[in-house]
Amino acid sequence: MPRDPEFQRMLSAIVCPLTPRELPTALNNLAFWDSEAPPLTRGEAAGKPRPKLVFSFNGAPDATLVQPLVEAFEALPVVRQSFEAIDVRFCDLPPEKDVYAREGEVKYAPFGRKSGPNWMFFETMKALRGEAEFVFLMETDCRPLIPNWIRRIRKACAQNEDAWIIGSHYCGVSPLHWSIARHINGNALYHIGDPKFWDFLETRFWPWLNDHIVKTMPNLAYDCGWEIWLGRAEMEYAASYDWVRAREILQNFRLSNFVVNLAGAAEQAGDYLWTPADILERFPGAALVHGPLAPSEAHRRGPLSLGRARLEGSARVDEAGLHALGGLERAAFERSLWISAQPLEEGHEVAVTYTLDAPADAGVSLQLREPNGRLIGAKKHLGTGAGDPQKGRFIQPITTAVPYVLLAVGFRGPEDAPIHVTNLRCGVRRDGAVFAQTNRVLTD
Repeated sequence: MPRDPEFQRMLSAIVCPLTPRELPTALNNLAFWDSEAPPLTRGEAAGKPRPKLVFSFNGAPDATLVQPLVEAFEALPVVRQSFEAIDVRFCDLPPEKDVYAREGEVKYAPFGRKSGPNWMFFETMKALRGEAEFVFLMETDCRPLIPNWIRRIRKACAQNEDAWIIGSHYCGVSPLHWSIARHINGNALYHIGDPKFWDFLETRFWPWLNDHIVKTMPNLAYDCGWEIWLGRAEMEYAASYDWVRAREILQNFRLSNFVVNLAGAAEQAGDYLWTPADILERFPGAALVHGPLAPSEAHRRGPLSLGRARLEGSARVDEAGLHALGGLERAAFERSLWISAQPLEEGHEVAVTYTLDAPADAGVSLQLREPNGRLIGAKKHLGTGAGDPQKGRFIQPITTAVPYVLLAVGFRGPEDAPIHVTNLRCGVRRDGAVFAQTNRVLTD
């Protein structure tokens, strides 16, 4: 890898976009960098050009937001030695541009439901373009996996010095609509010092993006916009000038695994958990991950892994088992399961065993679903009378390869029917033989 000063200067800044409510997370991140994941080790930082650390807030200048960041930077020696300086900036977005609505109604969003992140990105980059070459945009949920991670980012710059954007597509296990399946996530390197990139961004892409948001896709985020632009119906016409232009610049958008995007719906919901070791084994060149990490390996039961358990309605879990009483139509238990480092596929069977104690007119329904919600198989089981527990079994072959399945237990019967499920076990069989199983489905 190049060691000359010009190489060191290619990465001008690590840029962290922030809203005031994210300040505590940003401070925790700085502490983590200092104690667990040094941005640069002492040998890499000594006497060499270092990037700036830039925090960019959405709102108006506020000294109460600046002070905690500056004080933390000065108090953390590893962080301080890794960066040339700290710079806290403010985009001062007007209210109509400072909107971020994931769901629900928004009374006034003339620039779209994600205008806040979109315009924070644009205004932050615009303010930096005259003083930077490459900058790495690093949101608060982007986390280092290794020490000396700035060195890995610099290497990505050096290997792609003519690129405009360098980053990761979604590498997780959630279904993703084809129109954005290959988009480069916003936690990426941006070559804002390249005048051709800025001309494209400011004069062609950004006007189109905002017009498309207003007229067609109010939920569109800036990082998905390029993929949407490429996938428009107009692009089917080979002589379209936009398609001719796209051919010229497509090579400037590069995929790289120095950062890995795992912030999909499955990861966010806890239906699929990644440890740092999992990521580094799957993506050996990774230095950072965007998305949640498993807090430990407690989700593992040998080869079998279990996602976060969810309870709905009156369903509850205690030491005795799973119970529901009242509002049975809304009561449910759900948990995902998968085999570490391999898919569930044809030849596999998921085997669920349990003991049911319920009145004769009440019972449970068990379902297995794919990540996209498609039903794989189901079974209904009624009790034989309260106090007369009966063993049950549900075996479902897997016919299509999937990264994980969702096991759901629902309840049915009269409102006052008490239903108890105990000894809930789950396993995966191959060719009739169990090779992964656990009797700790209900507990963590």
